[in-house]
Amino acid sequence: HYMYRTPGMAPKLQAYLLKVAEGGDPVESFRTEVDPDLEGFQKKLRAYINGRSRTYTRMKREPPGSAAVEMRVLPESADDMLLPLVSMQYPQKGETDARNLKTIRAEAAKYKGDPWAERALAIAEAIGGDATTAAPLLDAALAKTPADPMLLRWRARLYKPFDPDTPEEDVKSARRLLTRAYKADPNDWLTLRDYVRTYQARNPVLEKNQMNALLAAYQLAPQVSELAIETGDALARAGRYRE
Repeated sequence: HYMYRTPGMAPKLQAYLLKVAEGGDPVESFRTEVDPDLEGFQKKLRAYINGRSRTYTRMKREPPGSAAVEMRVLPESADDMLLPLVSMQYPQKGETDARNLKTIRAEAAKYKGDPWAERALAIAEAIGGDATTAAPLLDAALAKTPADPMLLRWRARLYKPFDPDTPEEDVKSARRLLTRAYKADPNDWLTLRDYVRTYQARNPVLEKNQMNALLAAYQLAPQVSELAIETGDALARAGRYRE
């Protein structure tokens, strides 16, 4: 406390710590960098501890605002379709995806006209079905909710933007959809990662803006080990080895 709060002492403390870190003798380093008179320094320190000259800093903090909490009741269709839909979004065996897709198709047929069921079916078809079936379902769902980031992201993937042989016009269409998804939800790291991957498929060395997007995704989801590895690899390819 004394070294940090007393005027002129903080630089001496830094110099002392640096000298010790470099292998200097702690006592001799203190004499040369802080005070040659150890007994005199001890008296100053005791006077500081016992006196009334100690200072402190008062931090003013605004009280937190009220959190906006919204609760929505999911429709009955979610009871039957939510878990299979979530399961399909994790890497797993093809037969598991096929089984989940079959379940979702069957359940969606029971809930004709239910927007939630239609949305779930569209996403499931995009994951486990084929593009010709999924595209019109996603387009119909987006016509009702054009700012749904999840629908936009899966619709973008149908253009196969991560395939280096995909025509440039299709890649641009995918990027436009991902841009809309990002504007709808800037905190969705999956959207940012997908956007960056559309460039990595053609050039593994990212440009500055693309790298910033990937770093933003990592900052949103540092717990995702796959994303951490991808980010580290991209930084290394860009020559940013320390990072």
